[in-house]
Amino acid sequence: MKNLVQGLLCAALIAPSFAAYADFTYRTPMGMKYSVAAAEESAPAGLHGISCGQYHCLGVKDGTVWGVGYNSNFQLGLGHNTSQYSWLSLGIEADFVKAGYLSSFAVKDGVLWVAGGNSYAMLTNTVAGAVKTWFNTGLSGVTDVAGSAFHSLIVKDGTVWSAGRNQYGQLGLGYASTEESLSDTGLSATAVAANRYTSHAISNGVHHFAGFNSHGQAGVSGGGAYYDWTSSHLPVTDLAAAKHYFAAYAISDGQLWVAGYNAQGQLGLGHSNNASVWINTGLSASDVKAGYQHALAISNGEVYSAGSITYGQLGRSGSNNTWLGTGEQADEIAAANYTSILVSSGVRKTVGYNQHGQAGVGHTNNLSEWTEALPLE
Repeated sequence: MKNLVQGLLCAALIAPSFAAYADFTYRTPMGMKYSVAAAEESAPAGLHGISCGQYHCLGVKDGTVWGVGYNSNFQLGLGHNTSQYSWLSLGIEADFVKAGYLSSFAVKDGVLWVAGGNSYAMLTNTVAGAVKTWFNTGLSGVTDVAGSAFHSLIVKDGTVWSAGRNQYGQLGLGYASTEESLSDTGLSATAVAANRYTSHAISNGVHHFAGFNSHGQAGVSGGGAYYDWTSSHLPVTDLAAAKHYFAAYAISDGQLWVAGYNAQGQLGLGHSNNASVWINTGLSASDVKAGYQHALAISNGEVYSAGSITYGQLGRSGSNNTWLGTGEQADEIAAANYTSILVSSGVRKTVGYNQHGQAGVGHTNNLSEWTEALPLE
């Protein structure tokens, strides 16, 4: 096991100034390739690549990171902890962003920047407490990131690195001691996802996991804790993990598969029984995202949802424990704890919980129906 030299993490606490895109091939978090030089001409118009944590969301517009919502842990990287009720530019450039539960990650030209909650030094061990402004970790070769409230997973040079809390072995290091510096787990991977105590990765096209399997969220029967990365033997092209909870979602051969906790019907199986192994829902899907106890999927261009409907976050009527269409078309989706977001032809719509302004509509009233977000200014 190799720990990164701490000196690599000594970097300026200021926003970066980046040169124009170089002409090279870039691998996205899901393993897809595109030319970065061409991306300047063909990148989606408006805000895209949206990723949400507990109550905050991030996105990229014209190569610049934008954010909205909850900011008590400084996860927007603004230097203060005032929540934001409409999307605003965060003053940092990125190719893609990922929102951890209470933290934020931005990657530009393979270099990782972080902000927000830093429990158990999950972001960096060179800053004590929360990272209040965007911080250059010094890590290069980063192609995907995931963060729970207490640990982080980073795909660096094709291998998973991890840091933070580790009481159930969720760091995939073979033991259960907390690590306050990033360590190479040795698992080759193209993508990662994180539950509260469970880690997920796509390695050689197959789902792997480490950590707690209390409710079957690892996709294998037997419960317990797994200190080493273990294969569930499910071939997958996409993964999502419920925020701070115990459900997992995967796309395998174009079908949506689910596992784990299901008390609110969030697996969409027509009942509320947990699934101790991966189960094929029968829904064809091209994307899946998970909130706290609800989830979203795109099937044939339409947004489908299942799970808790406490704040109207399913964006539809009908049974909550079955995957049903919302009638909304989307190019991409995102989910915060009790909030759902879609983007369709550059238009952003949100439904559900909004007490921290994460809907980006300029106020903190909950939304009972899909509502268009304010334009970016």
